[in-house]
Amino acid sequence: MTRASPSMPCMRCPADADPTGGNQRETDRLKAQKKAAAAKSKPKESSSNLQKRKEQDAEALRAKQKVSGTVTSLETDLKNRAQKKEEEKAAAEAKGGGSK
Repeated sequence: MTRASPSMPCMRCPADADPTGGNQRETDRLKAQKKAAAAKSKPKESSSNLQKRKEQDAEALRAKQKVSGTVTSLETDLKNRAQKKEEEKAAAEAKGGGSK
């Protein structure tokens, strides 16, 4: 079956359709280009800079842990003092030393 005129489109196919049956190859190529561009735009970090950054991160984490440990020990100390005072007060009342 032949067309009467080259300007007249085929009625079965949309005008922008790929005559090979699909555009999967084209979309995959574009996707791969985007992925390569994204990977290329990331700055590469040298091994010495990477090691230095890791050491700084580890040092910061150690400092945080030290501070949180200090806070925890202070909270524990305050709780122990309060409990000790309550025990002393209860012991004094048990002796009969409580005044009214």
